Amino acid sequence: MANMKIWNNRATFLCTLLSFAIVFHQTNGYDSRDSHGNITIRWDVVSPTPDGYVAVVNITNYQKYRKVDAPGWKLSWTWPHNEFIWATLGARVGDEGNCNRFKKSRSAPATCSKSPAIFDLTAEVPQSEKIDGCCKGGVLLSRLQGYSESTTAFQIAVGGAGTKNTTWQVPTSYTFRAPRGEYSCSEARVVAPTRFITPDLRRVTQAYKTWKVECSYKPPSQNRVPLCCVSLSSDHGMNTSCPTCSCSCQNQTHSCSTKNHDRLVSKIECTDHMCPVNINWHVMSKVKENHERKIRVTISNLNYARNYPDWIVLVEHPALGYSTWVIHANHRFLSSSNYRKMEVVWGRKGHNQVLAPFGTNGSTTNFVLVFKGRARHGTAREWRSPEAIFFNGDRCVSPLPTQF
Repeated sequence: MANMKIWNNRATFLCTLLSFAIVFHQTNGYDSRDSHGNITIRWDVVSPTPDGYVAVVNITNYQKYRKVDAPGWKLSWTWPHNEFIWATLGARVGDEGNCNRFKKSRSAPATCSKSPAIFDLTAEVPQSEKIDGCCKGGVLLSRLQGYSESTTAFQIAVGGAGTKNTTWQVPTSYTFRAPRGEYSCSEARVVAPTRFITPDLRRVTQAYKTWKVECSYKPPSQNRVPLCCVSLSSDHGMNTSCPTCSCSCQNQTHSCSTKNHDRLVSKIECTDHMCPVNINWHVMSKVKENHERKIRVTISNLNYARNYPDWIVLVEHPALGYSTWVIHANHRFLSSSNYRKMEVVWGRKGHNQVLAPFGTNGSTTNFVLVFKGRARHGTAREWRSPEAIFFNGDRCVSPLPTQF
């Protein structure tokens, strides 16, 4: 009896520990579909100044299916002492802070805030305000969509930091925010100084000091309004709409009616689901002897007020594999550590890269998934609906598999 009591206590302890681990992963940023994906911030001190240093800050999106969309990212940190920012290139500060100590000075800093906020510039700013690789309007594409488009840079001149490597203290409490996502950032860690090659490839220099911060995506709260929903159809006439009120009018008995719908207020076309984006998964009937199957995926922008440039979709389905290919779009197969099979798909430049606003030409695009193999256990049902679909990193609301 005593042994059973001890065993029950141990089981309770292990369950509690497991629950804590799950909560820890969720609140501190962990994505099982992209376990190594993150936003990496690298500081390179490139030159000393009379009262501090000049640093180049690089921000790189290493996520495979999640981008940072307009109006862009916001980066912040906390200075360890009385540091301040004299000037920036390739970015702007959001708050001047308290600069009373410089009232009698001929020049004032850009910001004296203890926790400055930094925002990206657009490409239209004068060349004198830029550095190489900067000014992308805060947009960072995923690493798969493009190497140069997934990274940005800016330069800051820091004052009040001393004149030596030992006095240049690493900032703390980094935060990185995106329009539809929050990130959990690690503490900065000093790493080996970055080495730079001159344009003529004849000389190698290195930073005086380098440190890095890694920020992982945090799952959204249940209160956030979804961005998209999935509908299902087939050549055999089966049809399942998006769940009613998928994105809006939750906890209500019905959605808007077309008669009294005000486009100027909602900016979304009136539907039962009221989602800005609808993704239709259509099972095509043609099946060849080698078990080749085709799915036509149609993406529709139902938003009157905005477009979706550089869209990216993640499809999770058990039949996907390295033999899968996609027609009318770029793609890459992914296989996660927990045996998920996924395909990342994004538009082709100059073809279907941009989803235009609803009611205009280009508000709808489609691609065809072609894959081979038999459904598990020989059931055709498992070919029908995807296990999950993400649009621009947001998980879409889907009907239950039993509804199709």
